[in-house]
Amino acid sequence: RRLSKTEYVSGFTESIEEVSWFNDPEFGFLFGFWLADGHVTKHGIAMTFGFTEKDADAKQRIEKYLGSLGKAYSIQSSADKCETLYMNDTHLSRWLVHNVRLGYPGGKQIPDFVYNLSIESITNIVAGYYHGDGYIDKNGGKGGQIRANSVCPELTYGIAKLCELLGLPYHIRYTRKKEIAQCVKGRETTSKKQLEIRLKDNVREVLGFDIDNGEQMKLRVQIQDGFVWR
Repeated sequence: RRLSKTEYVSGFTESIEEVSWFNDPEFGFLFGFWLADGHVTKHGIAMTFGFTEKDADAKQRIEKYLGSLGKAYSIQSSADKCETLYMNDTHLSRWLVHNVRLGYPGGKQIPDFVYNLSIESITNIVAGYYHGDGYIDKNGGKGGQIRANSVCPELTYGIAKLCELLGLPYHIRYTRKKEIAQCVKGRETTSKKQLEIRLKDNVREVLGFDIDNGEQMKLRVQIQDGFVWR
């Protein structure tokens, strides 16, 4: 269904236009990628693209979409050898804060109304998510599979629910069952529990990923300053 400018979503409502973004199925891809590798800024949203073929494809698709809307954006290279796309939209940023972002680092959820969107929109959301956080394991199972890891159980199970709507069987497991404290370059950090969601059956037909050879998710590796950046 089409969404009005005033829409109740997760107990929060505003008479603004950001929810109507979802009336365009192509926005689903941007939203899915943002769920994987995005964050909100004071004036809009930001998405980070790494050195992989899939990230390059996703970046090109999102730039084309924003260009078709005449939406201004900028791209900056960051210190960790990635690129970050910034788009100013205060209303969208505020809506994401109230309805999608959770109260801990990396915490996100999928609003309930998303599960009632068109199949095309839901397909694009899942495809965008796997372009952001996924990778192809061509030796996994018989004929390959795609995997995505997250420290956010709400998001993992939300993606799983979308997969159910698309007829995509999934498997979820913990790849890290407990938090791990570690020291990186003199800084103490905590690695949170981590979940992985795997897809295998119907992936080619529904999402278009070639899980047999993994070329679409092939890493672009850069060696600099004694590190392998990917």
